[in-house]
Amino acid sequence: MNWYIFGGKTCEYLTNFIQPPGLIFSIISDDRIPDEVINFLKLHKFNTVKINIHILGDLFDLPLQQWRVRNNFLPWLDSQHITADIFWYDGDLIRSVNHLKPIHCDPKKITSSEVSSKYNRITSCHHYEIDKIFEIIGQYPYYELNSKGQITHLNFKGSGFNDLGIMSLLRKNETKEIFHLISQISSLEILNISFTKNLEITALPENLVKLDCRGSFNLKFETELPSNLSYLNIAACGLKAIPKVALNHGQIKILLLYKNFLSEVNDLFLPKNLERLSLYRNNICHINWNIDNLQYLTKLSLGANPLTELTFISNNCDRDLILNIRKINTAKLICSIPKNLNIKIEN
Repeated sequence: MNWYIFGGKTCEYLTNFIQPPGLIFSIISDDRIPDEVINFLKLHKFNTVKINIHILGDLFDLPLQQWRVRNNFLPWLDSQHITADIFWYDGDLIRSVNHLKPIHCDPKKITSSEVSSKYNRITSCHHYEIDKIFEIIGQYPYYELNSKGQITHLNFKGSGFNDLGIMSLLRKNETKEIFHLISQISSLEILNISFTKNLEITALPENLVKLDCRGSFNLKFETELPSNLSYLNIAACGLKAIPKVALNHGQIKILLLYKNFLSEVNDLFLPKNLERLSLYRNNICHINWNIDNLQYLTKLSLGANPLTELTFISNNCDRDLILNIRKINTAKLICSIPKNLNIKIEN
């Protein structure tokens, strides 16, 4: 075996400086391995010979315990009885300063007991809507109940750590029927439909407060967001503009838009009650905001954007703002910050 490469030019470049044989790839997002890599490992079944695995990503200057892809991938290798030395690299460091040494190494394998499931799977229930969903999909979503036996949390993410959402292969009319059923669950507060391809959301329950759609490429909203929604994750959805249903929403406090293709964000149209906003790794060059329009905003992430101008205007009293500008060339960044805005830089 020589090199098996699942990635772009940076992966190919790295092979010039490390010894074969091995597998090298870049991660898709903060918690997904490319499907081709998983299929490759399943097909070749490296359970009789050790393999070197080299992984490139852009989240690895975070604390180790926050590397979600690592927390999921290593136990999966263990479950497949794959013995591997795993080397982790920061792709941006390779491209910018030719830093070719791994920033972390996991020798051989770890046990799956290090990662515990966040959800309990219930294989049978008597709720009409869930039973109907089972008839359409062929399996139950994860769900949680409150003390009254009411459903408060639904999770349609795939059962494996790298699987697509369990709605991904449905026909359009089937997806529409499922959202109709979901909208009838008045007790539902949390809905996870992440990593679902070509997702069209046509109905939502009125009391929903948290919606997670991250990784659902080509996401479309065909319905308004519930008025009480306070958390919306639409990261890595291939968005070139913020969906209109999220603009000026009255109650959203946390809006996650990282790893999209946004080039312009207007402060006038952002939800007025925002407390946390992540625009990490988009295509934003200029920020020129009247920060008074976002009077509750306390944390803003602009990292990994091609940002050259950062201007805040404020006429109000002193306030604090945590600003993340990780992986931005600050030497080329022109800033204008009012004195009454106390910025704390977080990398």
